[in-house]
Amino acid sequence: MYDVIEKTAVDCMGPLAKFVGNVICCPQFGSMMKILQGTLSTFTGSLVLNKTESKTCFEEATGFLKDLGANDTLPELCSIKADHLSGGLCPVSDVADLEKIVNTSDLLNACTSINPLKECCKPICGEAINAAAVELASTELSSLEENGNVAAHEQKVVDDCQGVVHSWLASQLGAEAANSVFRNLYSCKVNKGKLLFLGNILHWNSTLLFS
Repeated sequence: MYDVIEKTAVDCMGPLAKFVGNVICCPQFGSMMKILQGTLSTFTGSLVLNKTESKTCFEEATGFLKDLGANDTLPELCSIKADHLSGGLCPVSDVADLEKIVNTSDLLNACTSINPLKECCKPICGEAINAAAVELASTELSSLEENGNVAAHEQKVVDDCQGVVHSWLASQLGAEAANSVFRNLYSCKVNKGKLLFLGNILHWNSTLLFS
């Protein structure tokens, strides 16, 4: 775990963090927090922290990074908050409950070792995480559907459950392997965004040329 913390401090070093935020610093900072959350679960049995624990853990982690030379505005720079450690709207928080609901063997097989290039073209780990998150979210989504609120909160519930799945994966893979997986997944997300942006530009230019 300490190696991941050191890497985060280096990737988010002082003023440089602002220039490499979206590409280097923030992905690593986000990955570190997921791994910290997962590591704690091996002692507590819970994949999330309560509100007080989240605040304390987050403040201690960012303070430690600052002592190692990291930028002192990482939460604002990366839009990552203490609440992200709390599980949000996801109805499942315990390790035992997740392992009853999710096919953990399939999840581990999909995410233990991922090929960055293949993962970006045809997501395997990413899809497995999303499928597991939807399973965890199902009871909450059913409740929201009964109350007519599912459309407004569905994505938030699934996103929060993805965080819980990340926490479980981190606890199983170990810090180094989990860090590699989370960084590769983030890179695919960034690359996909760039491709969508490029596609929109090309579409816009072709519309101008042939209109």
